[in-house]
Amino acid sequence: MSVYTSLRDREVGEGGYSRSYLASTAFLPTFSGFHPHSSVRLFDRRVDTFTPSPFQPGKAYVGSHSGDIAVWSFDPSLLNDNYVLFQGKGKGGSITDLKCHPTSPNLLLSTSVDQTVSVYDVVKMERRIIADTFNFEKWYCTVDFSSAEQCICAGNNRGYIHTFDERSGRVKPEMEYRYGKKKVNHLEFSPRDSTLLLATSHEGGVGLFDTRAIQKGPFHAFDVGGPSNAAYFSPHCGDKILVTLQNERVDVFNTLARKRVMSITHEHKFFQYITPFKAAWHPTVEDMFVIGRYNEEKAIDFFRLSDHPLPASSSEGAHAGGVNGLKVTGKEVKLKGLKGTPTVGKGSEKHSKAAGKSEAIKRGGVVQTKGGRGPAVEQQAEYASPFFAVKGIEHGVTNLCTLNMFSQCGSYLLSSSGFQLVCWVSERKVGGEE
Repeated sequence: MSVYTSLRDREVGEGGYSRSYLASTAFLPTFSGFHPHSSVRLFDRRVDTFTPSPFQPGKAYVGSHSGDIAVWSFDPSLLNDNYVLFQGKGKGGSITDLKCHPTSPNLLLSTSVDQTVSVYDVVKMERRIIADTFNFEKWYCTVDFSSAEQCICAGNNRGYIHTFDERSGRVKPEMEYRYGKKKVNHLEFSPRDSTLLLATSHEGGVGLFDTRAIQKGPFHAFDVGGPSNAAYFSPHCGDKILVTLQNERVDVFNTLARKRVMSITHEHKFFQYITPFKAAWHPTVEDMFVIGRYNEEKAIDFFRLSDHPLPASSSEGAHAGGVNGLKVTGKEVKLKGLKGTPTVGKGSEKHSKAAGKSEAIKRGGVVQTKGGRGPAVEQQAEYASPFFAVKGIEHGVTNLCTLNMFSQCGSYLLSSSGFQLVCWVSERKVGGEE
């Protein structure tokens, strides 16, 4: 049976919404007001990751840069029931990934810079270490659990994807694969087929694996043209992949057609000392996603796929070839596939003729041409415009909102802003009604 069978055949999502209804513009929420209703600080170091609980609406689990794991009760009816569950080791204990177990409401999965993959029982207050590299130069970066295969997949900073038996904690024979020489920074199983694994690598790979034969490598790889922070399946149908790249780009791929369907330039710079920005889907509207913005406004941007269609001529070739999507032809440098494409033409190349061949560089939405003697010429690529944005600085949020994720029902938007956790609430109009 094909790994795509469930994606093709399932027309109705888990919430009872049909795909045509989810895609209709009448269902898309119109935000009439947006404000933070709660803010809390749980740790003495920054928040590295968090995940809403699928079994306890109004609660999320949070991991810190010191290795602490805490409960965040963002629903006001829970009377601010926030507390630290497990104390971390401090320096060198950063939680790199945190996931709720898909079938057991009491279990959490985590990976950490302390070289371990762990299972936490939040009721018994116990920690069980599934894997440990016993080498401070090797650590695990991401983890996920397959309910069908009863296995745990984890990726490390040396490019390996390991598959562990959930009960014994041992690596399954011949069930590991090296995806590259750099770290695997995200793993996720499809919501429609638990044998379909999505993996991203710091070397620029985004691939689909069949967990029954993971040692054979990905059966399909998407060309993204640069390192990525994360990639997520669309929550209901699972037929789209949302990829956040470090070179200020957000791409969406169709897993059935195996092609890019959207590519935008967005202001989310990658910086070593802040939590990486990651775009996240809306849980009920598959056409919508949210991502934080790196600017003085501390903004959070909302996008719809329908507002940024990719030209048919660019769907296959965008960002392929050249240097990170740059095509060098004759006397001009063009960044293909983006609206408002900057072009550096004859005028900028006269400085580099005497020095020899000019070099084209694309970094963070900036196109540069530089020669041996002449000055570098820069032009800023046009950033995509969101259909809605909330400016955190106007609501007293003083740090960047790097991680943003909706609650399970979509009623709350959860954000991490440095040391702070912020819960946003919005009044919505659905189908023209309050």
